Order: sequence, then structure tokens, then C-alpha cells
Amino acid sequence: MVATAQEMVALCRDIDEHACRAYATLAMVSSAPELKHFWTRMSQEERRHVQFWKALENSHVAIGMEYLLADATKSLKELRKAAADARLLADESSEIPDLRNALILAYRMEFSLLHPAFGLFFHLVPSGSDIRSPEAEYDAHISRFTDMLAKQGHVSPELQLLGDTLHQLWTKNRMLAIESSHDYLTGLYNRRGFKVVATQLAHLAHRNNTTVGVMMLDLDDFKTLNDKLGHAAGDSALKKVSRTLTGCLRASDIICRHGGEEFAIWLSSINKGDTGNIAELIREAIEQDNKDASLTVSIGFTESTVGSDIEREVEQLLLRGDRALYSAKRHGKNGTAEYDPISHGASDT
Repeated sequence: MVATAQEMVALCRDIDEHACRAYATLAMVSSAPELKHFWTRMSQEERRHVQFWKALENSHVAIGMEYLLADATKSLKELRKAAADARLLADESSEIPDLRNALILAYRMEFSLLHPAFGLFFHLVPSGSDIRSPEAEYDAHISRFTDMLAKQGHVSPELQLLGDTLHQLWTKNRMLAIESSHDYLTGLYNRRGFKVVATQLAHLAHRNNTTVGVMMLDLDDFKTLNDKLGHAAGDSALKKVSRTLTGCLRASDIICRHGGEEFAIWLSSINKGDTGNIAELIREAIEQDNKDASLTVSIGFTESTVGSDIEREVEQLLLRGDRALYSAKRHGKNGTAEYDPISHGASDT
């Protein structure tokens, strides 16, 4: 994990730890049973989030994620400030005089927890990892808090407005995480998102000494389809191919729209020799699903265990897949070709 990502993860953990402490303190000082239960539950949820960050710190899963933020240096500074602010809020939690101030303190804490880095790290944990992301449950966490703000609106009218602001911020941050890592048309990973997640999965493959497969796919004569039927038909075909690819693969595999009509696939933890069979299955499925448009695909593929120089290994696997794709194109399209170090050159540099 590069230093920036490592520090970001540690800061996110710090913020959640301070939130956990603050909510536990508010539970202790609350006399009303409903509020005591609410603060206790909020603290327990933050404790689970802390466990997520600790697991992330002890893995390579976060590597490269910071490059998907608009400005990683600025984000790092913001997280440092948010962690310092969260510490002060946690220290102040035992001195809160009334419910209104307790809820405002919690709002300020939750605001710190909605920095875009949180949504990005939550979203990009691959399904092949043994780390469980809190992303799916975070909607409920935010809603639970905003519901309490609305319920206590009689204490202070602006509380419900604050709750609405939090919910909008979380929704926006989730969208930013998706937009920075996914292709807008197909919903698949874009090149940046794919590279980050493929690198994460390569670390897992290296640790477990498993074989991975990589495919590069190119839709045959796609320009002709665009010229004859128009770009709307081309976009529709790309989305249809994306659905076909998703249907052919496991949840632990990842797919990328690599550019234009080209796709990349990373197969996690496969048996040796399976990549070619899967490539042929995909080729047949795309041909079958697009008979009306006479659309076919050429596929280049390779498979390997992953060495210790992870980022270089990922680059080399993609390069080998790309060279095999050109071979498939040269041999008449609508076919598959495996990377051959002899015919494609012994050196991949």
C-alpha cells in the first residue's frame, strides 16, 4: 500500500474510533432509555466500521485508491483536519449539557465521516476480498441518525434540515465513488477503477498463490455498425455486450470498458487452462446474443500466477492479453487467441 493510501485509511479509522467513543459517552450520560439505546447502537455500528479499517490497514486492498480522488493531497489534508476535529468532539461529549447540543455534536461527527474518501474506500473493496465493506449498511446508519434528528425537531427546528443535508452528502459521495471508477454508459469499471481493483486482486492472488486469467476483447467491425445504424445503436450494443459479459462471469471477476469498443476482464482464482474455455464461452454468447446486428468479438487471453512485483505483474498481464488480442484479429476475427511468449516475443517489456 502506498504511503498516501495507508495514511488515509489510518485517518479514517481514527475518525471512526473517535465517533465510537463519543457515542458511547453520550449513551452513558443519557437518562432517557430511547436515547441511551440509540447512542449505544450508533457506537456499536462505528465499532464495526473501525474493524473494517483495521482489516484494510492489514491488507493491500486499498492500494492505489487515492488516485481516484480528484485531489489526493487535498483529501489527505482534509482527513487530517477531520481526525483532529473528531478527537476534540469525542473529548467534549462528556460535557454536553442537553439533547440539542448532543445531536449537533453528533451531526458534526457524522459530517466528518462523510468525506469522499470513505465512500471510495467502501465502494472499491472487491468481492474477491475477505474484507466486508460497510457500504451496504451505511445507508441505514445515516437514515437512523437523520430519523432521530427529525424526531427531535421540537428541540431545535434546524435539526431536520441538518439531517437532510447529511443524507444528500452521503448520496453525492456514493455517486462520486461510482463516477470516478465506472464507465458512465455500461456501468462497468473504467480503466482507472479496473486498474485499482485488479491490483488489489493481484495482491490476493500472490498471497494465496492462485492462478489468474486476463482477457482483452474487441468488438469486430464496430465502426461499421456505428456508421450503418448510428451511435445510439452502437451505445445500445455496448450495453448489451456488457450485460452478456456480466452474465458469463462470477461476482469475483471484474470487467472494464477499456476504451471505445474494447473490454478487459480479470478472472480471479481459476484452475489452469480455464481461461481459454471461458473466452470461448464469452465469444459464443456474444455472437448468439447479437445475431440481429451480426456483431462478434475477438478475444486475447493469458493466465499466470502473480509474482511479488504486483504493479508490474498487472501491467504485463494486460500487455500479454493485448498482444494475444491482436493475434486473434490477424487470424480472421470472431475468435480467441492465447498469449504465446514465442510468437509474441519472449520479452514483455
